[in-house]
Amino acid sequence: QKPEITQGFVKVYTNGWLRKWGDRWLEINKDFLFVYETKDSPNMTLCVPMDSIIKVDISNAYDIKNGNLFAIESNSLSEPEHFYCASAPLCLKWIKSIQTLVHQSPQVGGEEPIFAESSAKVSEATQDEELVLMEGWLEMYLLGYIYNGWVRRYFLLTKDTLFVYKNDQTKTTNPLETLHIPKMITVSKSDESHPNRAFTFKLCTATRIIHLASKEEEDMITWLEQLTNLIHPDNPLLNKSLADSTVSSNDSAADDGESGGSGTVTEGYVMKKNFGMVGLARPWRKYFLTVAAGKDFLYFNNPRDTTTRLRISMQTVVNVTESSQFPELGFEVHTDDKKVHIHQAESKEDRDRWINALKFMRNQFIDYFEHLQIDPDTLNSQARVKDTQIDNFIDPIEVKNGRCPVLVKVIGKRRIRTRIVPLSAKSLTDTSVFVLDCGMKIYQWSGRSAPRVVKAKGWDLTNKIRTKERGGLAQVINLDQGKDNNAEFWAALGGKPAPKKTSDEALAEFKRQQEEEDKQGDNIRIYRICGNDTPQETRIKLIHEGTRPPPKEFLMFDSVSIVDCENEIYIWVGKEATTYQRKLGLVVALKLQKQEGRNSFVTLSRVFDKGETILFKEKFSNYPGMLPIHVGKQDKKKSSVASSQEQKAIDVLEMHQSAPPSPSFYSDPDVAGKIIKVWKIEGFDKKELPEELFGQLWEGDSFVIVYRFPYQNKEKNLVYFWQGKFSSRNEKGTSAYMTVDVSDEIGRDVEQIRVVQDKEEEHFLRVMCKYNFIVHRGKYEVANEEAHQIPRLYACKGDNELVHPVEVPLSCFQLSTLHSMVLLAPNHSYVWNGVLCNQFEASCAIKLAKSKDTPTVIGEEGKSDSTHEFEGFWKLLGGKGKYYGHDGHVETRKPHR
Repeated sequence: QKPEITQGFVKVYTNGWLRKWGDRWLEINKDFLFVYETKDSPNMTLCVPMDSIIKVDISNAYDIKNGNLFAIESNSLSEPEHFYCASAPLCLKWIKSIQTLVHQSPQVGGEEPIFAESSAKVSEATQDEELVLMEGWLEMYLLGYIYNGWVRRYFLLTKDTLFVYKNDQTKTTNPLETLHIPKMITVSKSDESHPNRAFTFKLCTATRIIHLASKEEEDMITWLEQLTNLIHPDNPLLNKSLADSTVSSNDSAADDGESGGSGTVTEGYVMKKNFGMVGLARPWRKYFLTVAAGKDFLYFNNPRDTTTRLRISMQTVVNVTESSQFPELGFEVHTDDKKVHIHQAESKEDRDRWINALKFMRNQFIDYFEHLQIDPDTLNSQARVKDTQIDNFIDPIEVKNGRCPVLVKVIGKRRIRTRIVPLSAKSLTDTSVFVLDCGMKIYQWSGRSAPRVVKAKGWDLTNKIRTKERGGLAQVINLDQGKDNNAEFWAALGGKPAPKKTSDEALAEFKRQQEEEDKQGDNIRIYRICGNDTPQETRIKLIHEGTRPPPKEFLMFDSVSIVDCENEIYIWVGKEATTYQRKLGLVVALKLQKQEGRNSFVTLSRVFDKGETILFKEKFSNYPGMLPIHVGKQDKKKSSVASSQEQKAIDVLEMHQSAPPSPSFYSDPDVAGKIIKVWKIEGFDKKELPEELFGQLWEGDSFVIVYRFPYQNKEKNLVYFWQGKFSSRNEKGTSAYMTVDVSDEIGRDVEQIRVVQDKEEEHFLRVMCKYNFIVHRGKYEVANEEAHQIPRLYACKGDNELVHPVEVPLSCFQLSTLHSMVLLAPNHSYVWNGVLCNQFEASCAIKLAKSKDTPTVIGEEGKSDSTHEFEGFWKLLGGKGKYYGHDGHVETRKPHR
């Protein structure tokens, strides 16, 4: 028997200065009765185990005799708990439903609740060490009428609940807050919205965001892992990539909202058009919008806000489109109540990012059985189709044996991509490279106008197929347009076409189309077959949609995934996938292949776990051995046999006193040239920076820098590609491609040099110091108004005139008695000099501080850093704490390496 009602609003008699009836949200299931502050709030005020309930019946307490009040008596409660309903029939429904669940419990009495508002202490069960997953001190960000800031609290985590205590001595009493894990939407690392805390993360719920901070990064990662496992138990990708995302900046969360998975969080500032009377007085309002776990639109005043100002459920979203009223920056969210929520993004790129991300999230709620018209009852008959009966089916075994030739087009200039095209000479174009795989013979045909980097990608592809799929036995034949007289090649393509010269207009049109394709990229969708061998428990889920290559972790060993690449569809079969999943995967792929509006040529192929083909791996971002080709010099091997070296005792003192390697000045000893252009890598493209930003780099990005200098009565060029330590793998690879691209545009006399953050060579430093070299944290944002309002801390470290400021987390732990620090605040600039800092570091710090139009305050460690004028410095750092050398034990300084 099922209960008549399982959730709804009731009133509870509340304690406090004014005792009154307050609205609460009541939920019941086979195990517990829960009471929450509001419907979507995670704050639980009462939890009673069903098997502890002794009696539930109508009550006449508080002189209420209209039949609207019922009471619950339980072994876990010191006194009966009363609930007031809107009507007497509703009250009877609650009583019958609770009685039904109590009778279904294994036994009545025994267990105590997780937490009861009226009880004197937390249930002993929650204090059982076997049930406590984690506990410890964290800081919690609170907004109040008088004070906004961080307070220290003790947290205790169980499987279903997060308890918040004032300190670790009060664990046996009522907690300050009881947060129910099932009511939480997602957990993620915070961005730089809390500059005075280095390691922050946030819990996102429908009614509030809980900002937390730990002292150590390891503690933050541990809390994130535990909470993620509880909130997203079915998302192994999120758990696996968690540690990486906490170390690096959120750039691929970012990945423009194109990453899949239920834990994705897309956020940023938007303007939202108000409705009704409010809209007449104030048409637009600025919000910080967070789309949490692809489930809810949550609107906040700013990134530090803790209260949800507005909420829209993703399940109510019907469509997401560009706004016809505001075509430049606007987008619309249509909901099933026929409302149109109009937004404006900060830039066109942001607008496109929002639309793509929101469309993907909306698509996750589609019933693909109905959408693709798949009948589970007739699945077996639909799956009884031979591979030879499928249009354009490609069997990797047949390709390897030479019985199924495949023509692959290598295209792009910035986004190098591979695409299977029809096996015909008509597919060949002047601007692309083509690879014809005939088994033991692999042909590469290069168009006369194909970029050099595309040719390099073609060589890379043919070499991988030859070595990894053919055991190095296949023959590679290179053909250039105009020098391609190979009868077997043209026979495989159905004959050589008549010579035809491509006009300049047609060539320009080809290049224009290629530029458009580069910007758009190839859309990739991944569908996962989830569930068991029964139709009732099986679901088709869209887990990724976007133009960026997805990570291979989306492919799970116990499922079947359909990778839809527009012109190619792959059925990936996990090694533990069930027979039903395999049949359903084939049917889904066939339905997608025949979808209305698709190209007539769509290939279908089946690949297996641990036996993926090179062409399949090319669709992903991180398959081993599939990283982008690198541009750089490599030392030639003198011998294939490693030579042994004489072992010597390690002299630590000699290591510190050894002279640095002699710098390479690339025939430019006086550094007499200048920077011509600087580009920032954005995904698979580049964006030029204005001249006033020359010399400024961001550790979350990669940059391409062109330096030109006079050499022997002519000009020579150096193309540096600088890679920030937190730049994404894709951006680092793209910076190498872009360096080749830029070098091709410049022409002759070009050298390409890769530079890694913190390992810059002397010539690069001398060039950048001419432009006041500085490295910022995070990623570069165009016209970031808040960047000037947030305090920033910079470290100046070095032993010569090449010292440059590097931004570090805003914390006193970053200070060192060996170096100088600069704190740039909105109203003041502070310079803090450690006791053992040198003149180069002190001069660099003062130069940076005085570059701002604010008063500069200088503090010397142990002397003037304790004055009244310097109090603001310590306040911004969160208080005066311990740092390297704070106790005076460091007395000497070694050369900075």
